[in-house]
Amino acid sequence: MGGRAGCGSSEPVGRARQSPSSPERPSPVVGWPVARRLTTTFPPAVGSVALARQFIRELEIGPTVMPTVELLVSELVTNAVVHGTGEVGLSVRLAEKIRVAVADKSPQRPRLAPSVGEPGPHGYGMFLVELLAEAWGIESTATGKAVWFEVLLDAPP
Repeated sequence: MGGRAGCGSSEPVGRARQSPSSPERPSPVVGWPVARRLTTTFPPAVGSVALARQFIRELEIGPTVMPTVELLVSELVTNAVVHGTGEVGLSVRLAEKIRVAVADKSPQRPRLAPSVGEPGPHGYGMFLVELLAEAWGIESTATGKAVWFEVLLDAPP
């Protein structure tokens, strides 16, 4: 698992999970659709979380991974709305994996879990990303940061 950089660091942070089946995975050239890239923006409002989920649902990425991707998108967009500033950018790359990046204009990096003794049910979004994503990370951008994750897609029909 990868290391984590401090909140003030400009180094990418995150981790990639090694899957035992990854080396045997067939090439995406046969059977997988051509890679697609899609981007959109949402206002910094709570209603943007539902809009982002709807955007993901329209991609028809497969019934097995859809609940995980929807949950992770909800968590990252919620973080951007609550803790970030400005418009929320959503970028999606589809191939044999889906890579979703959520950008905002705040350089503040999310924490993996709440601090010890922090009250309330909040602060576990990045813990879910760590638990459910194949890989994830945080990258500094010219205007703030982007938090991304990857999930393997269902096999093509």
